[in-house]
Amino acid sequence: MNSAYVDDDSIFVETFFNYMDLYIQRMTYKVNESISSIRCAEVEIARALRYEGEVNNGGHNQYINNLDGDQAEMAIALDGLTLLGAERQVNILREMIRWTKANPKEVYRMLSTDDYIKQPLLESLDDDLFSIPSELSVSQHAANWLRKNGNFVYVTEEQYEEIRQRLFTSGLVN
Repeated sequence: MNSAYVDDDSIFVETFFNYMDLYIQRMTYKVNESISSIRCAEVEIARALRYEGEVNNGGHNQYINNLDGDQAEMAIALDGLTLLGAERQVNILREMIRWTKANPKEVYRMLSTDDYIKQPLLESLDDDLFSIPSELSVSQHAANWLRKNGNFVYVTEEQYEEIRQRLFTSGLVN
């Protein structure tokens, strides 16, 4: 795979994630919808990407904390990973979910403090996720899936800015 294609994939997936995350936030915080009520393939993929990003930035401990232990969102991320065919990540997240359900007191303790609480199983799952080669990352799986199944129009940066400005002027984005 040439590096230009990887760079394009990275930008493509990051842009997709940013817009989906904005959509999810607006629907859940401003419109007061539950994430389950806006569920679709794109939401599932965005939540799978969030899983990868959170764990890459601070481990499974951070992921659980930033989701406030939300099992519904974890399940959506798991479905996104499954949809993408990210089998290794599916197994890792499934094990983390199993652990959170089997250890609610530990999860509560983690969520009740700003201090880092070491959890050996979660650290082991971090290591497992970090050992996955980049070509099998969630981001790469997402790029492949979105290119094959998504309904996207590729535009130049100038075209993008023009479209964005029209949407901004119309009040559809800020």
